[in-house]
Amino acid sequence: MKKTLKNISAPLLSLALLMLSNGFFLTFVSARLHAQDYSPISIGVIQGSYYAGFLIAALKSEHIIQRIKHIRAFSFFASIATVCTLATVFASHIVIWIFMRFVMGICIASLYVVIESWFLIVSDKKNRGVVLGIYMFGLYFSQSASQYIMNFVDIESLMAFIVAGMLGAFSIFPVTFTHSRIPDMEVPPPSAILKFFVIAPLGTAGAVLSGVMLGSFYTFGPNFAQSYNFSIAHIMSLTIAGGFLLQYPIGHLSDFIDRRKMVIAVSAMALLMAAGLIIFLNSQFWVFFFSFMLGGFSFTIYPLCITQVVDRVHANHATTVAGAMLFAYSIGAVIGPLVTPIFIAIFNGEKGLYYSMAFSSLLLFVLGLVIISIKRPVPINERESFVAIPPQTPVVGDLDPRNEIPKQDPSRKE
Repeated sequence: MKKTLKNISAPLLSLALLMLSNGFFLTFVSARLHAQDYSPISIGVIQGSYYAGFLIAALKSEHIIQRIKHIRAFSFFASIATVCTLATVFASHIVIWIFMRFVMGICIASLYVVIESWFLIVSDKKNRGVVLGIYMFGLYFSQSASQYIMNFVDIESLMAFIVAGMLGAFSIFPVTFTHSRIPDMEVPPPSAILKFFVIAPLGTAGAVLSGVMLGSFYTFGPNFAQSYNFSIAHIMSLTIAGGFLLQYPIGHLSDFIDRRKMVIAVSAMALLMAAGLIIFLNSQFWVFFFSFMLGGFSFTIYPLCITQVVDRVHANHATTVAGAMLFAYSIGAVIGPLVTPIFIAIFNGEKGLYYSMAFSSLLLFVLGLVIISIKRPVPINERESFVAIPPQTPVVGDLDPRNEIPKQDPSRKE
């Protein structure tokens, strides 16, 4: 265990600094644009372009990393991300914002690939599950903690850009000072989403709708807090914390219940939590409570859906599934910020975010009921164990312990 921690300490520290920078800046951008009276659709397009960058990175970043290797790749992408962070100080037109956020999306997604593939390479089949757990904790803890930087900066000043830029620049130091030798990485073949939609339609559709919900939340959550005088840090941090803490109990429960029923149940609970937040909008305690619970259920949809798809293919193809599901999630994350402004306009306020999340949950709930009535469940003895996987890059699928099962024919289970 001590050797494992030593091998991953450098990328883990870089991950923490990266998440402190990007987690804060992602929230800050929405809050600043809202304070400058940008329309919800403008904010949605700007932040949606960030997730569009994830789509491009999913297709190209691993080839670049393979060519220039991990440490130089991390320095390369982190430097560009830092430049974009500082350059947005001069963003006086929406086109500049869109371009900068798009480039940052490519860079941040590529940095996730560097870190996740690094974790994969220095781990082995005996400790891969532990490494994945450490990665998950570092990712969500840093992301949750980053929200409280909002309490110490004035969003109208230049200090926020400087803080985010400095943290991004500092993230380069740990990986450049490490003495570890990083072997070459393998670039997986592209994945076909339509193939998995035929095999597991609920899991694939759930990945898309999960992207719609979380892309909307990250974009408009800060604006909701501003509009109703709640702490931005509390709303964002509590939701993210709920997403991390509730994944494991819900996920392990799904190991004993038809996974599709769990997706339906979780989507129903997300719907109820969003409704509860809207109903008790005037109570700070209940808004914080429902934010935490909504995060717990909405963040769990994505790993549940991945596992539901893995149930219907051979487990040693979890990496291929992760790549296809991440692409589906990213499509949803681009759509969400573009669709949610419609709900904000219809319901005359930023609470429209939670109507949007409730609608996505309802759509997944209904879709689940339809699919479960026409498609037979996977027998319990053929199901795989739940593994919590964050929607960052397909490389994290290689950390999935289910990949250690001996290779079999990739066709669907009979």
